[in-house]
Amino acid sequence: MRSDGTGTILPGVRVEVVDDQDKPVMHAPGRIRVMTEASVNGYLNDPEASRRMFRDGWFYPGDVAEMMDANTIKLVGRVDELLNVRGVKIAPQHLEENLVRALPVNDVCLTTLQDEKGVSRLCVIVEPLQEGNQEILEGIISSILPPVVGGFVLTSVDAIPRTGTGKIQRKELKQALIDRHLGK
Repeated sequence: MRSDGTGTILPGVRVEVVDDQDKPVMHAPGRIRVMTEASVNGYLNDPEASRRMFRDGWFYPGDVAEMMDANTIKLVGRVDELLNVRGVKIAPQHLEENLVRALPVNDVCLTTLQDEKGVSRLCVIVEPLQEGNQEILEGIISSILPPVVGGFVLTSVDAIPRTGTGKIQRKELKQALIDRHLGK
């Protein structure tokens, strides 16, 4: 793998990127699955994890990628980090990196929240450098986000919670926003 997340598939290794129905896809994010002659078929003493991660001779490591061509793959993120916005799967990490570089903020997190009709909407959470630049932020965000998201909700927080290794604590942040909205 190169520093930009792209890598070349080695001889003797089959790698596919698949959609939710396990159909191979090209130039679109999907789940990685890997098969080699040396692959194992499960985890020792963990049948539940084995059922989730090993199927039909394939190993599903839990990563999201795009097949750039028949021999090149680009890592996008983790399956458990994918956001479902109006039925479209979005890997947030790359967008968050672009947004934090372009915006006058300390940090950015993308998540989804359901609106009053139960539809998942993209929520852009920022840790702003200063107060009062909502319109500027919205304009920059609109220029970076893909049109397929169909709009977004922008909200500010004092700090975006992260683990000791720097990973956004997305679930905790999402729950805090839900609690704030419900007045808890």
